[in-house]
Amino acid sequence: IEICDRLAGARSKLRKVLGGQFTPGLLKLHETVRLGGNYPSPLLLPQGDMVSRSLGRMLEEEPVAALQFLSSGSFRIELFRAPAVAQDLLEKALAGSTGAEEARLRCMTYLLMTYSILQQHDRIRVLGPEILRIDRDLSRLRAAAMMLSFAYFQIRDWDNAYVVGRRAIEYAEELGSTVGVALSRASVAAFDWHLGKYEQALETYQASLGVLAESPDHAALSGRGTISLNTGLIHLTRGDYRAAEMWLNRAASLAAIADHSALAAFVQLAQGTVKILRDEPEPGVELLTQGLAFAHRQTDPRLLQIGLEYSALSLASMQHGPQSQAVMRRVASMRQETGHTRSVAEELLATRIDDMTRHVEPDPEWLGLSSRRALLGSVLDLLLQR
Repeated sequence: IEICDRLAGARSKLRKVLGGQFTPGLLKLHETVRLGGNYPSPLLLPQGDMVSRSLGRMLEEEPVAALQFLSSGSFRIELFRAPAVAQDLLEKALAGSTGAEEARLRCMTYLLMTYSILQQHDRIRVLGPEILRIDRDLSRLRAAAMMLSFAYFQIRDWDNAYVVGRRAIEYAEELGSTVGVALSRASVAAFDWHLGKYEQALETYQASLGVLAESPDHAALSGRGTISLNTGLIHLTRGDYRAAEMWLNRAASLAAIADHSALAAFVQLAQGTVKILRDEPEPGVELLTQGLAFAHRQTDPRLLQIGLEYSALSLASMQHGPQSQAVMRRVASMRQETGHTRSVAEELLATRIDDMTRHVEPDPEWLGLSSRRALLGSVLDLLLQR
């Protein structure tokens, strides 16, 4: 009885976080999972080891056969659970094969997805155009164009970002996919809000959420999580921390349901910052440090740069002005090195930090730290001291 009461309480809490009752799409997804999708492996440990050894030999001796397994829908969910591991398997299989067979093309798109999840945008800008050149499947073309447009956005190549993003919308419209259209429009809306067109982006996000809420697809679920995150970030950027927290809570729930580790980490960075700004330092620091740890482990430095700027905002609100200023100075150099210049929205956030630390000089010791690892270590130490 006690367990049932706890589950009932959890269901009630989740309904509030997601806003009202569970959507038809989420209920359909639950049914899909219940009927055989997302359970722990039914294989015994020795059987799992046997399958692992067999796949290893297959990658070496029969890469085309390995492509059949790696291109399956059953493997796709693993891209979100363990993208780095999935990436390694896909790269090995693709390196040992040639051509444009269906399974190989699906694996190329899956590999592009791992690059996107892991924020490896330089790799996307190499593989993405190749997929657009050789593939003919509209669904995969839409996905590739959407990821490629975002990779252009990351280096602030706005023209190519919008051009390729609109191609993604056209592919989805030609395919007749309402979910694809919603996802692609939401992706382009990210460019809008980064350029300061907040209301335009929010309007697109709301329209897309209405479509995606009716779909049981994992892509729709992940898309809802990303839209909720971005909506929360818009409110954070504009200083509406109450609205930001509401949307970020939804994003966290959706990321957990979708088993999307990278999305969950980005949400933690923003959630932790908002909680600190709303005078909840204990849970805020825990979330922020978890997100920073994930960002540090990624090969692409851009997520860590964003996380450090959120840390600077948090430190400023905790009366650590000199350290906040030093972090912003160091991140500005890091951004310049990687071509990750601040967007209009990110400049607004930087201006708020400057306003909060006006007439404060950067901490010279922090400015002299030798590496981003040393800087991150100092940030974590100071946050955890509170």
